[in-house]
Amino acid sequence: TPRFDHDPTTLAPRGLLIEGQAVNLLNWSETFDTTGGVTNWNWSALNVTRGTVTTTNPTGASATVIKIEETTTNGIHAPLTVPGISASTTYTFSVWAKAVERTFVQLFENGGSGANSMVNLSTGAVVSESTANITTVTALGTTGWYRISMRLTTIVGQTTANCQLRLSTNGTTTSYAGTTGSGIYIWGAQLEAGSGASSYIPTGASQVTRNSDSCSIPVSSFGFVTTGGTFQVNYRRGEFGTGNRSALNTDYASGRWLGVSHTSASSTALLEWWGGGINRATQVTGPNKYAYSFGANTGSGATLQLPVSLAVNGSTTSGTFGNGTTNGADVPNLANITNMVIGAASQGAPHTTANRDFLNNCVSLIKYWPTRLSDAQLQSLTT
Repeated sequence: TPRFDHDPTTLAPRGLLIEGQAVNLLNWSETFDTTGGVTNWNWSALNVTRGTVTTTNPTGASATVIKIEETTTNGIHAPLTVPGISASTTYTFSVWAKAVERTFVQLFENGGSGANSMVNLSTGAVVSESTANITTVTALGTTGWYRISMRLTTIVGQTTANCQLRLSTNGTTTSYAGTTGSGIYIWGAQLEAGSGASSYIPTGASQVTRNSDSCSIPVSSFGFVTTGGTFQVNYRRGEFGTGNRSALNTDYASGRWLGVSHTSASSTALLEWWGGGINRATQVTGPNKYAYSFGANTGSGATLQLPVSLAVNGSTTSGTFGNGTTNGADVPNLANITNMVIGAASQGAPHTTANRDFLNNCVSLIKYWPTRLSDAQLQSLTT
């Protein structure tokens, strides 16, 4: 089923939401229960109690929401949960939070990475973080709810994550004598592999997996030609990350791609950064515009080549994909292209699942021309 995203503040449409598969590793994502699941939440270890109130949650519904409430003990005040994870792996810990008596919360992974982010729930400002630019805060309109996302990387030998939501009196101090009942509202906790928060995945007593999005159309249905063409795509990139993201793939029988999404940013092969695999350094956090054009194939077999041009937000580059001597197996043969794919798709070697990132994007526009546009035209389309 297609999913369409919108700006949480202005409600302006962002387009078709495309994400890869994700698993929420945290049980009881809304109820934060202490029993009944494979891995439950612990409220007593760090001097808090689990309060409940009826209020408007981040979905806009009036429902039961959990409140972190301090005890009078002098120490850290935080619920925590300890799910199993993999060592030397990047994860993102996220939660919605809203100020009540306390206006500061710190996300803290205390199982090895030491990653932490302190946020002011009155303003949405990031007060401090253990490493620069690991935190994203998104306001839910003027409701007072903020979704806080923190990126972390587990250390060698680490097998569990200790995910804590620490209260603070002033944005600095997290160890103090609490005031009975003082705290914040929380909702929608999530821990997932990857360098950015995907859309929320509700959980109960066990982890939940959301399948990847994939939208495809046969190229024969829109008049794809092998003598050259142009694609234009407008999209909004995901929250953050170091890998690449594509907005469009075109697949064909042998498993090679005309616009592969790929984790490498190497410029030794144009496949890494044109068409679909765009280096995130060229992208902006808001809407992005990109277009790529290609001419007819030259050569065959190991000498197969493809002339290409790419424009990203008004910046253009051109070149030839394939070195003309040995790497023709990596070059798309336009005659074999069968489908245009938005998002995930099966891939053959060398571009396997392990060698690509998924979108985590909203796609708002796709256009195709059955001719190769000039670099100047590509620049104009993306400015």
